Amino acid sequence: MRIILTGSFSVGKTSVMRELKKQLSNISFLDEVARDLILSQNKKPEQMEVHEQEDFQKKILFTQMYQESFTSCFVSDRGVIDTLAYTKDLDMYERVYDMIEDYIHLSPYTHVFFIPKEFPLVDDGVRNTDEEFQIEIENRVLEILRKLEIKHIPLTGSVEKRVQTVLEHIKSCM
Repeated sequence: MRIILTGSFSVGKTSVMRELKKQLSNISFLDEVARDLILSQNKKPEQMEVHEQEDFQKKILFTQMYQESFTSCFVSDRGVIDTLAYTKDLDMYERVYDMIEDYIHLSPYTHVFFIPKEFPLVDDGVRNTDEEFQIEIENRVLEILRKLEIKHIPLTGSVEKRVQTVLEHIKSCM
């Protein structure tokens, strides 16, 4: 099973993941790569020069692909789709799109859960706080899912309801 939680920043992916960890013991969990990189370099992407943003997105993409390639059964807080959404304004977008398209066809996700923006953005000290950008990223993720013809399941409501939806969809695979 290869499961990703996708959507814009600060929509609750990590909260869902945290609850799934409590209920699923026979599966690996891949934490969000971007958050760890932001914390390790102590610099938010919106504070970076363009070449730094490209390097940052490459690190996220290759780290995500590396983690996924060595884990056959996982739930991931984000996936390569999310990285692609953040590269849209960078010169590397077309190259990354082609690479991700090939990657997804070779190593498809079994379940893609999309979490839309439902609640006000919360400043966690790490994430961007621009709500317009949050909505832009959500639209980019949806566009990528559509272009790559990736079936996805929306997760809405409370964290508990979202977790219940995930468990209902994956129970036949367990």
